[in-house]
Amino acid sequence: MTAMSSCIKDQLYILPEDDPDYFDPFEWKHSSLTVRTIWDEGVTPVPHGIMLNEDWTELNTGTEITFKGLPAQTYSVYAYNTPPGIKVEQGKATVTAMPDGTLNPYPELFYLSPVVETNVVRGTPSEVSLPMIQWLHELKFTFNMWPGDEKLIESIVGKLGGVVPSLDMNEKIPTGETTSINLTLAPTTVTYHGSDPDLQNQEVPAYTVTVRVFDIQPTTNTTLDLELTTTDGQTITISTLVEKVIPEPISTTYPISPESPVPSPTIPMDIDIDIFIKDMVNGSFNGTIVNWNDVENGVIHIR
Repeated sequence: MTAMSSCIKDQLYILPEDDPDYFDPFEWKHSSLTVRTIWDEGVTPVPHGIMLNEDWTELNTGTEITFKGLPAQTYSVYAYNTPPGIKVEQGKATVTAMPDGTLNPYPELFYLSPVVETNVVRGTPSEVSLPMIQWLHELKFTFNMWPGDEKLIESIVGKLGGVVPSLDMNEKIPTGETTSINLTLAPTTVTYHGSDPDLQNQEVPAYTVTVRVFDIQPTTNTTLDLELTTTDGQTITISTLVEKVIPEPISTTYPISPESPVPSPTIPMDIDIDIFIKDMVNGSFNGTIVNWNDVENGVIHIR
């Protein structure tokens, strides 16, 4: 009599996760959220970060990140960058100060998205897209000179008051006590389109400077001051009220919002100012800046 026996070999799983039929309760209770930042055409995305509720995650490269293992709930998510010249702290983006206490006149561009509330549902991946909006206004000041005046001038420096230092990142409005920025001007040549009929469409000497600000709030005591140093060592000081140059807050005249963002890269707001010193007689200056005129394309002329 022969005894027959058989052996059934079962597959052995070392860990439950190795079993394709294993049910993971953690994955069932949690889910993922993919966040993408959207940039204007022609803009190279800069390093930025994602704020998910109170947690900050930096993106040094790319424009997308996926958060995994999130409990099912509502999340508040937005994105911004922290460029040189801007400090982000306690819900405010503030232009950093220079050693003399004035603001940095030309911080790098600051991008901030709207805040989006999104629901993460358990077991179902979610996605959200955040448009990146640039919040700094760029102003280009051009100080036109009478032909020949440039031979009298060694250099020009200035100071602009009424500058708002911060942006409330929640309300998306400029905020903070106004201060000033220093203007370091460079000589150039421009085609004249100001108010003097004798110079129309002529090439004239000029000094220019470009600045970036969250806002300028003109008040009765804020001024635009220029200090001209002549070739013979004299100093000429010219001062005018900021409200003559910028009669309304920039944020009012050119509002920024998710519905009407500033073009990116920024298109500077041009401010043209005549500072003719042809009336200099016997080494003394008897001119002034008067009669500002707001003209098309945001160009302001002062005589």
